[in-house]
Amino acid sequence: MDFGNAPIRVEIYASEETVEIFIEADFETLPEEHRRFALVNIPRHLLSEATAVAARRAASPVLHPRLLTRFRHD
Repeated sequence: MDFGNAPIRVEIYASEETVEIFIEADFETLPEEHRRFALVNIPRHLLSEATAVAARRAASPVLHPRLLTRFRHD
């Protein structure tokens, strides 16, 4: 969901099985019944797996192919 430049509020609730993320826009300007929102429920084990993949990706440097040619020993 694209909220544009509207200010948003994010609330996260976790149980043993799921993580729920509630994102709400227009909370400063509109009454509750007219606000835009998104609700995302993610199984906790899938969120953990995705977080681990993202952490591994961030920890390993990725070099552009042109930079790799400088380090090759053919």
